[in-house]
Amino acid sequence: PLVAAIARALAWLLSPLTGVAEWLGKVAGWLNGIDWAGVGSAIGGAFSSAWSAVVGFFSSLGTWFAELPGKIGSFLASLPGLLWNLFTSALGMALQAVGVGIGLLIFSVTQLPGLILNGIRALPGLLAGFFSRLWASARALTTAGINAVVSFATGLPGRIMSGLSRLPGIMASALSSAMS
Repeated sequence: PLVAAIARALAWLLSPLTGVAEWLGKVAGWLNGIDWAGVGSAIGGAFSSAWSAVVGFFSSLGTWFAELPGKIGSFLASLPGLLWNLFTSALGMALQAVGVGIGLLIFSVTQLPGLILNGIRALPGLLAGFFSRLWASARALTTAGINAVVSFATGLPGRIMSGLSRLPGIMASALSSAMS
């Protein structure tokens, strides 16, 4: 009887776990369905590829350092040619500068005197134009000033009459304000 009671109690306690057992069975089936050999092979392949890349990098680094003296030597061997090309290029530019200088000198000897004479010939006309424009501007400014004074003087009587005509209204307003 005691064993039967314990068995019933255990059955009652474990009855909710039957659903979990089914789920655990499905998970176990899913895990058994995975190709673990393929997964291991893929992981091993990734590590192998990474290691090959590291080995390749250091191998190429060693090759680069091994080739470095040859590269330095070939640069030093090409240095005279580079310097010769630099010298000839500089010489060509210097000759071009001398040619431009000679051209400017010829221009100044042949053309510049004529340009100076043309400038001197045009000077009286330029000065006459300057002074005639100056005189016209001064005359216009004086005329405008005189017109402003005349306009003010002719409008003054009208402004005086306007002020006098408003005077009675202003005085009446002041007296009424004073009375009240």
